[in-house]
Amino acid sequence: MNTSKQSRKSTSFQKRHFGVAVALTVAIAAASSQSKAAGFTEAPCAFGVELPAATDHTLSCGYVDVPAKHRGPAGKTYQLHVAWYKSTSANRKADPIITLNGGPGQKTSSYAPLANYLVAAIAPERDLIFFDQRGVGASKPSLDCPQILKKLQEIPLERVKDQTQVMATELNNCFTDLEKEGIDLGTFNTVESADDVAVLAKAVSAEKVNLYGASYGSRLAQEVMRRHPELLRSVVLDAVVTTDANYIQNREGTVDAALRKSLNRCLQDEACNAAFPNLTERLEKLADRLDQNPIKLPVPDLQTGEAQEVTVNAAMLGGGLMLGLYATQLVPVLPAIIDDIDRGNTQMLTLMLQSLQSATGMSSIGMQAAFGCNDLIPYARPEDLQPAEKPLKVVSASFGDVLTAYAKACEGHKWSPLSAETREVVKSDIPTLMFSGELDPVTPPQYAQKVLPGLSRAQFVSFPTGAHGEITMMPGACADGLVRAFLDDPASKLDAACAAVPHPFQLKLQ
Repeated sequence: MNTSKQSRKSTSFQKRHFGVAVALTVAIAAASSQSKAAGFTEAPCAFGVELPAATDHTLSCGYVDVPAKHRGPAGKTYQLHVAWYKSTSANRKADPIITLNGGPGQKTSSYAPLANYLVAAIAPERDLIFFDQRGVGASKPSLDCPQILKKLQEIPLERVKDQTQVMATELNNCFTDLEKEGIDLGTFNTVESADDVAVLAKAVSAEKVNLYGASYGSRLAQEVMRRHPELLRSVVLDAVVTTDANYIQNREGTVDAALRKSLNRCLQDEACNAAFPNLTERLEKLADRLDQNPIKLPVPDLQTGEAQEVTVNAAMLGGGLMLGLYATQLVPVLPAIIDDIDRGNTQMLTLMLQSLQSATGMSSIGMQAAFGCNDLIPYARPEDLQPAEKPLKVVSASFGDVLTAYAKACEGHKWSPLSAETREVVKSDIPTLMFSGELDPVTPPQYAQKVLPGLSRAQFVSFPTGAHGEITMMPGACADGLVRAFLDDPASKLDAACAAVPHPFQLKLQ
C-alpha cells in the first residue's frame, strides 16, 4: 500500500471520529461585508491549527461574549471563539448556516483542516461560521483539563478499564481546580449553550439563520428550536440524538447493534460472503486470540512520526472498528479489514491504531464530562440501560463503565441538573431536514424516530448503508446535495432517492 493511500484512509478515520466528525460549526450572514458586527470582536484565529482558505469566501476570526448565566442577573461573561467564512459570491444568500459541533466538547481544531470542504459542500453561496462552544477548545474559559490527557498517555491504550478509572479520578481533580478558579460548573449544559447560539446568531446576522447540527450538535439544535424559534429559518439534524437519550449509558448496545448489522449485511451479500465467509465467527475467534496472545506493533505518531509500541488486544481492535463504523465511506471496507487482520496482516491495523491515537485531544474532556454531570447523570437509571444481550467480544472488551466513571467524576461538585422539561420531545413547525444512517453506532435511527413526531414540517431521510453523519464533503455526495437543495427552499419536498443507493462492499484493500 502506498503512503498517499494510507494517508487518505487515516484521514477518513479522523474526519469522522467520536463523536463526530462530519460537519460542524456555525455560519452566519452579516448585513454587510464589514469584518466587525455588533457583538463580534475580530481577533486572530486561535484554534491551534490553521484554517484553510475557501473558494468565494473570506475568513475572519474573533470572539462573541455571552453571559455565563443567561437567565440570572448580569455577572460573569464567557467568550466563544468564532471562525466566520463570509461569502463573496455574486449570488450570496443573506441567511447564514450555523453548524453545531458534536461531542459534546468537540473542538473546531479537530476538523479545521477540512473546513473549506464543508464550505464548498453546504455553503457555496452562504456564510458559514465555526465556533468552539462554551467550555471547549479556544473559547474561554476552557474545560480542556490537559492534565487528564497526560495521565492517560501514561497508561497503555489497551488497558481500557484502567484508563476509565484514571479518567474519573483526574476529572474530579480538574473540577476541583476549576471551582477554585471561580468557575461555576453548573453553567456548562445544553440549555446555556442553546442560549449562546442565540447570542451568536444576533451578533453576526440581521437575518434568520439556518442550523446544521450533527450528533450532539443535533441535540443542541433541538434546544435552540425550543427556546429561540424566532431566529431560525431552517434546521438540519444529522445523526440525530433525542432529547432524552442517554447515549453514554447505552453506547455498548448501540455499537454492538451497528457492528452486527454491518456483518450481517456482508453475510447477505453474495460477493462479500463469498470473499469473507463466517466473518462474525472469525471476528470472535480473533478477539480470543488477541487476548491470549496480544500483538505488539510499532505505531508511528501521525504528527511526529515517532513510533510507539502498542499492544493490540480485543479492546484495541474493538476501538478501531468502532471508529470505522463512524464513517459511511469506511463501512463498506470493514469486512475486508477484519479479514486482513485475521490473516495476520497489520497495515490496516496500524492505521486504525493511529486513528485511535489521533483521537486524543479532539474534544475538551472536561466539558464533555460536565455536560454529563448536568444533563445526563441526574437522569441515569439502571432500568433505562439498553445493553446488548450478548455483545461481540471486541465490543464488550472496548468499553469500561463510562457512566459510573462520569458519576464518580461528578461527586463533590456543584451542578445544575437540567429540568425534566428539557427531556421532552421538541415541538416545532420550523422546516427541518433529518438524516440517519442505519449503521450508525452511536445515534441509531430509532433516536430520529422519537424526534420526528414533534416536528410538523420535517423531512426524514434514512440511509440504509449510512453511518454516523451523512455529510461526506465528496463531489456529488447525496446528503450534501440534499442539504443544499433544502437550504435553497426549505418548504419544497426533496427527492431523496439517492439515499437508498447502497455503498457496495470493497472486497480488496488498495
